[in-house]
Amino acid sequence: MKFFRTACLSIHRLILWLWNSPTFTTWGNTAVQSLRLVLITPLILTRFDELEIASWYLFASLNFFGVLITQRLNLTFTRMLAFAMGGATSLAPIEGKRVQKNDGTANWPLFERAFGVIGVMTLVVSLVNVLVAYLMAWFGLGNILQGASDSHGLWIAFGILQATSFFQFTFLNYQIALQGMNHVAIVNRWSVVWGIFSTIAGSIAVYAGGGIIALVIVMQLTALIGTFWNRQMLHLVEGGRARFFRIFRFDQEVFHWSWGPTWKGLLGQFGMVGSVQLSGVLYSAYASKGELASYLFALRMIQTLTQMAQAPFIAVQPLMSRLRSMNDIEALRNIVLKRGGLSLLLLLLGIIAFGVVLSPILELIGSNMQFISRPAWFLLGLLVLVVRFDVFCTLVCAVGNEMVFYWDVAVAALVGLACLFIIQNQLGYYGPILASLLPNILILNWRPYRKAAHILW
Repeated sequence: MKFFRTACLSIHRLILWLWNSPTFTTWGNTAVQSLRLVLITPLILTRFDELEIASWYLFASLNFFGVLITQRLNLTFTRMLAFAMGGATSLAPIEGKRVQKNDGTANWPLFERAFGVIGVMTLVVSLVNVLVAYLMAWFGLGNILQGASDSHGLWIAFGILQATSFFQFTFLNYQIALQGMNHVAIVNRWSVVWGIFSTIAGSIAVYAGGGIIALVIVMQLTALIGTFWNRQMLHLVEGGRARFFRIFRFDQEVFHWSWGPTWKGLLGQFGMVGSVQLSGVLYSAYASKGELASYLFALRMIQTLTQMAQAPFIAVQPLMSRLRSMNDIEALRNIVLKRGGLSLLLLLLGIIAFGVVLSPILELIGSNMQFISRPAWFLLGLLVLVVRFDVFCTLVCAVGNEMVFYWDVAVAALVGLACLFIIQNQLGYYGPILASLLPNILILNWRPYRKAAHILW
């Protein structure tokens, strides 16, 4: 009986630990994304035609501006809010090593000032994103819909996506605040809940023949519910202090602290990620509908693998920022080596597994689209693996909001897109793959590794 009570207590403690673990809940959130991939993707590939498949995956690329900038704002302000939670009196970027002089008591007035600035910046980004998305749609989506009989319905789906994305981007400040408070587990737990709901509802919508408009409505409505649910969670934590915070409040000093890391990080993120997404938009002008659908699907698969593999890093972003501000280099080094190595290993295994099984699976389910050739996939995977290594190296500086090599990767992205514009479709899938990734690798070389090693050792 005593053994049974001890076992139950141990299980109870384990469940509570997993429930409140940022790492485990991040994996849960990633697993739900994988579930969405497994359940919805086969339905899309079998029940949508080539035009709808290409349009669905192009929708995400057309929204890249908002995604790119809000991801950068998320990272920048999560780190800044983590500084405030540690008692910092300044949220300026940490350059070099810093000796901890804070008493660890949260600086709530400074936290609120940063929270208001986030709201203003995400509102502006949301407005600009709508304009950019429609301009890109006129070029990319307009090309593949030209002469299509159901172009009106696809434009409606795109319009619904943009309307709902506006509110998602604008009120991202609730999620950022929770993460900055290190309540990462809360954000992830509810992301799992809403992710499961959207996956089931989206699968039912497609299976019932609802089409792309129904799928967009279901997926975006669920995302909106999740956005405003974060607001409720924010008002419950830390004694409900956030209930009295102003959502939109501009502060010149806080904006100045955030501006440098934001625009520098944005350039870097554009070079690392945006060039790949833009390659799909540019490729749409030269490729056939079938080739475009296959390439965009491959990009979606590699993006999914990257998100799954980087989960160990994402889960401890606030902790790494706090360690950087405390000058606890030994602890930071242990996290970088262990979690960075694990992430790269997971990415490598995923690339190999997808390269082996995806083509047979698509044939088995009777997909209306073929996967790109295995040599093209493994080339894409190899280049992405090298790029991710560079990303993890630069992250050692970035957790303190010190951005490095941002001009280098931006120039590399422009060079790659110019090359793709010149070669057009002469190399098939290899053109956009090489053009979007290889210049980045060649220009950076070993410099990210040397920069990380200088800080960690």
